[in-house]
Amino acid sequence: MPARRWGTSGRDRAHPEHLPRPPSRGVLSGPAPIRPGPVPARPCSRGPVLPVRGRDPVLPGQPARTTRGPHARGRAPAPPRNSLRESAGGRPAIARARDGAIAETANEGDVLPRLTTRSTWQDFAVVHRLQFPLPINYLCYSIWGCLFADPDPRRLLDAPALLAIAAALLLIVAPLALNVAVDMATDEAHADKRYLAGAAGRFGSARALRWAGAEMVAAVVAVLAIGIGWGRWWPLTVAEAIIIAQLMYNLEPARLKRHGLVGSAAFGAASVGLPCLLGYTAVTSAVATPIWPIAAGVAVLSTGRTVWWAIPDYDADTATGVGTPTVRYGQARALVLACAILLAGLLLTGWGLWWRYGVWGLLGVAAHAAFLGLALAQLRPTLRGRPPRAGPMLRRTLPVATLGEVMIAVVPLVA
Repeated sequence: MPARRWGTSGRDRAHPEHLPRPPSRGVLSGPAPIRPGPVPARPCSRGPVLPVRGRDPVLPGQPARTTRGPHARGRAPAPPRNSLRESAGGRPAIARARDGAIAETANEGDVLPRLTTRSTWQDFAVVHRLQFPLPINYLCYSIWGCLFADPDPRRLLDAPALLAIAAALLLIVAPLALNVAVDMATDEAHADKRYLAGAAGRFGSARALRWAGAEMVAAVVAVLAIGIGWGRWWPLTVAEAIIIAQLMYNLEPARLKRHGLVGSAAFGAASVGLPCLLGYTAVTSAVATPIWPIAAGVAVLSTGRTVWWAIPDYDADTATGVGTPTVRYGQARALVLACAILLAGLLLTGWGLWWRYGVWGLLGVAAHAAFLGLALAQLRPTLRGRPPRAGPMLRRTLPVATLGEVMIAVVPLVA
């Protein structure tokens, strides 16, 4: 940075001998001394000759030194601290990286402002997997059973139905938060899912576990209220089955997620099939026969999507020892297996819907048939070493399945 002039006239200019001389060779270990110069005849309206960092002038080309802590004295650098240091302009000089490390850069004494971080509620939503279109899926799973029991949408506002819907939603999202908290190492190794590990790290894995536990307890309280108030105890039994299956899927020593297709089936049943039965038994005590193939069919569809969803996780799951079907059979074979399971679930769901609602049942499986076609279309690129990626799967392919879930909810309303 060239030295600034003291004034506009020649007599006010600083003599070259009073300016710091550039180093001949090497790098200066500290700022060069400033020789006192003549006092200008007129007061200077501009800033100092050289920029100042703390109490020391910064010379052109001088390397940035380690930023001192907020309690440093003199010129000795203080040991690194976890707190943020403010620059002279009031901006943060040290930014904490996503993994907790402190990031700092300098250019002649300047440091970058602190990186912005997501709010706690944004991380809460990510940890509970509330990204579009997933919340629509969760809502469908929680109201299916109520609509199958009574197609009048006004009955959804009855107290047993509201309690069942709330309990089902909690039992769907709470295990997802549990899964994100315990899978931080796996998600950190996955480029497309690293944002999950980042959100869990900022939100706190222990905090996420506490939230998941509290949400499960709240769900149990809701179904207990159904049993005490209306004498319907099957929702409590179903809720207990959901909690047991999800805990066995996510936690040691069972950790069914490590055991291939068994884990996928447990997750599919606990996330979709059992919540459907919870809502149905909250509205009516007797389960109609066609409801069983419908509940089993949507659970099988969810199992197939679980196998399909884990296909991009091959490298991360292999590195962390998670024995998903993708790790056990390879990506191409796992995709073939997922398509076969999706076809079985499609036929089973279609049979149950046709049995109960006639030709309207085709409306409930049309979008799921389209989803199966999209999954089959991914087989050729996967065989060529280009498996589907998690981001496009979530944004482009999964919304088709979401449409299918909405159509299943529409069938009892229009039939």
